Amino acid sequence: PGGHCDGNPDTLQVALKEVREEPGVAARPLRQSIFDIDVHTIPGNSREAAHLHYDIRYLLEADPALEVARNHEAKAVRWVPLDEVRLYNPSESLLRMQRKDIVNI
Repeated sequence: PGGHCDGNPDTLQVALKEVREEPGVAARPLRQSIFDIDVHTIPGNSREAAHLHYDIRYLLEADPALEVARNHEAKAVRWVPLDEVRLYNPSESLLRMQRKDIVNI
């Protein structure tokens, strides 16, 4: 899940709100600090010029027994084992987070 902060400087609260709204899951942060930042270019289009986009990511925990919601923003959400993430989304951005040492969090 993800979304824009729309002026809210508390990026952790925005992340928690997006998890509640999109897959409909209550989650808690495993730490208060940022887990990962991904910077990538958004190509220009008829409405805006090309620009850098910053994904601020937190490590959150939710009960895997909870059903995830299906809605217009979260159509194919499901729990997958961490070692199978690459099978669903092999982007380096996600694989980098998978490689991080979360044991000492």
